[in-house]
Amino acid sequence: MSLREATLTPLRVKPIGISFSTATVLLSFNVSQAADADGKCYHLDYTVDEYKTVKDKIIAKQASSGFSITPPSFQDTTTRVKVKEAYSDFEVTQAVYRKDPITIKMQDARTDIEVIPVSFDTVTEKVLVQEAYTKLELIPQTFKIVDKVQLVKEAYTRLEVIPAVYETVTEQILVKEASTRLKVEPAIFTTKQESVQVKDAYTSLFVNPATFEPVVENVVIREESSHWEKVAIDDCRSVQPRDCIQTCLVIDPPIWEKASKQVLKQAAKVMSYPKPATFSSMAIQALVKDAQVVKTPVLAGYKTLQKKVLKTPASVRKIDVPAEYKQIQVKVIDQAASVKEIVVPAVYTEVTKTVIRTPERTTETPVKPIFKEIMTEVVDAPSKSSRTVIDAVYKDVPVQTLLKDAYTTSVAIPPEYQEIEKSVLMKKGGVLKMLEVECEAESVKISANH
Repeated sequence: MSLREATLTPLRVKPIGISFSTATVLLSFNVSQAADADGKCYHLDYTVDEYKTVKDKIIAKQASSGFSITPPSFQDTTTRVKVKEAYSDFEVTQAVYRKDPITIKMQDARTDIEVIPVSFDTVTEKVLVQEAYTKLELIPQTFKIVDKVQLVKEAYTRLEVIPAVYETVTEQILVKEASTRLKVEPAIFTTKQESVQVKDAYTSLFVNPATFEPVVENVVIREESSHWEKVAIDDCRSVQPRDCIQTCLVIDPPIWEKASKQVLKQAAKVMSYPKPATFSSMAIQALVKDAQVVKTPVLAGYKTLQKKVLKTPASVRKIDVPAEYKQIQVKVIDQAASVKEIVVPAVYTEVTKTVIRTPERTTETPVKPIFKEIMTEVVDAPSKSSRTVIDAVYKDVPVQTLLKDAYTTSVAIPPEYQEIEKSVLMKKGGVLKMLEVECEAESVKISANH
């Protein structure tokens, strides 16, 4: 007997384990055992639905799109930065002197005059002090005393030397020639800070990720099904209990389960921010004043000397020295005798006198000028300078040059799944089958009430 032959009778049954209303189909029948030829007993019964518990994937988060950011690429290079400007340097050679002796006339030549004084000779001569006379015996002669000047030293000329007259003069003698002293004033630098670009400007990309909104949805974890339930028949008159049991088809509604799901609210987007170039501060030596050679005149060196200059040459002055006389008394005849003449010889006396042997004279002796040797410094080689240009100083600074700016690539983000267990109907029940059972003593009688 098939399911289609059963009489469907509404039956109110109490659902077990679910909260949905259950539709039932009531099929009343009496089942007895039957024995076949081989002596086995069978029992007629309906098959139930066969389910298989499987794991299913449902979307927990919807698919979205994102972005893959490729950062900017830079090339590490170097740039030459002038950290010190070119300047000049000088090498100076000071003036070289040589020592040269010079002769300075300290005193003019002159002539010294030496007076050789007059030389005298002392001579003795007889001087008549009483003349000869004739003596008269009768009339004696008379005498008188007279004064007589007697030359005792002849007159001569005395030479008086007037010596040369010098005057002292002051004279400056060049002892060191004028020159030029060279002095190098080095270059003057000032340190200032200068910005050097060490990294190019680029674009920074930022992904604002997609936003999702959580929602709750019902997921069928078991589809609508049916199963048979055996219930007792009211007012059953059969004496066999099995006859008072009827089988009802119960329709099981689908089973739902709430599952959380993230629904895309706003898609991902790319935010770009320009990044300025990076600068580095470097100390640069800037030339304020280039080196130069300062020339300082070196004055000539003089030495002050006092020397004697002939003002009046020596001369000779003649001075007449008169003769020297000596006054003597001489007895001379005052009155000769008159009667008798007696010759009385003259009386002489010896007188010493000085006579010139050689007159005074002069001798001239030339006096050579006086010279003094002084060492002087004469410029042998003048001062000079040579200029050298010092090249500027450079420094290699690491620089990041932008090769390719940042860019984005769209990336599909697959949905995310979560696993749930579901009961899947594998085989529909409700098929009347004969099932082998233990045989009873009584014969089996099968009857169906429509």
